[in-house]
Amino acid sequence: MIIGDKENLMELFKACEAKKLPVFSYHDSFIDYGALLVVSVDEPTIGRQAAGIAAEILSVGKIDEKVQYPAGSHIILNLKKVKEYGLHYNDSALSAVNQIVE
Repeated sequence: MIIGDKENLMELFKACEAKKLPVFSYHDSFIDYGALLVVSVDEPTIGRQAAGIAAEILSVGKIDEKVQYPAGSHIILNLKKVKEYGLHYNDSALSAVNQIVE
């Protein structure tokens, strides 16, 4: 879903909050609005990946794989929302989370 402005964003989050529907997002700024989970690219890792591609092009002159998927991700879990909504989670899976909001 594409949100055109902050007013629509707030309306969406309020509607989800009222029905206790978790919101999953792609950017960490949505945690501040109440998103339960954010999975985004890990920018430092992507930068290193891009530098590696550039170095390969400069040394070889071309690359075989022109499109690559992002090498890293950054995961934020809003544990406060998980508990507020009464959702179950696996404690051992928390080690895969980069940032926990409590």
